[in-house]
Amino acid sequence: SPKEFCLSYMVPSEQCEAEGRKQPVMRNIMITRLNDKNEEQACFSETPVAQCPEGSKKVRSEVRSMEFHCLLKELQSTQKMIKLHKSKPLGDKLQGKSTDLVQ
Repeated sequence: SPKEFCLSYMVPSEQCEAEGRKQPVMRNIMITRLNDKNEEQACFSETPVAQCPEGSKKVRSEVRSMEFHCLLKELQSTQKMIKLHKSKPLGDKLQGKSTDLVQ
């Protein structure tokens, strides 16, 4: 099947497991918060991290400090980034942006 073919070329990892095969994907973390003006923001990690895809289970995780860039959630450009971050790393979309939060 096409899924089996794709899985056969993924780099193994001990972080996730799905159907006996390990397959993390690189994604930016997104969190939401209220800023000091009580406006809702979407904050994206400046560096993508390995995450387990849907349908797999997390076997191992680690806690580390991350830098985030925050944008007003109501903006159309932010809504596009929210959708985009679910499917691939944001990469150049966050380059050169200021760090608004370290968590």
